[in-house]
Amino acid sequence: MRFPRMLMGLSTTLLLGSARAALAAQVPVKVEVSTPATHTVWYTDPMWLAIGAVAVLVVIMIAVMASRKSEGKSTTTVIR
Repeated sequence: MRFPRMLMGLSTTLLLGSARAALAAQVPVKVEVSTPATHTVWYTDPMWLAIGAVAVLVVIMIAVMASRKSEGKSTTTVIR
């Protein structure tokens, strides 16, 4: 029981020591990413999306109002 624990402890120590040495040997690399221009297409612009959403809501509202019955008309059939 003592031998496997001692072996695991030794291997862990060796692995941690070699990992530190490997990380210390690496040279940091500086990476710069640049985009030439920030350009959004008009149909993905949030302002146009909002205008489109309002227009769709207005069209739906007009359709619902047109489908409702008028105040003066009655669709009830009276049989005498």
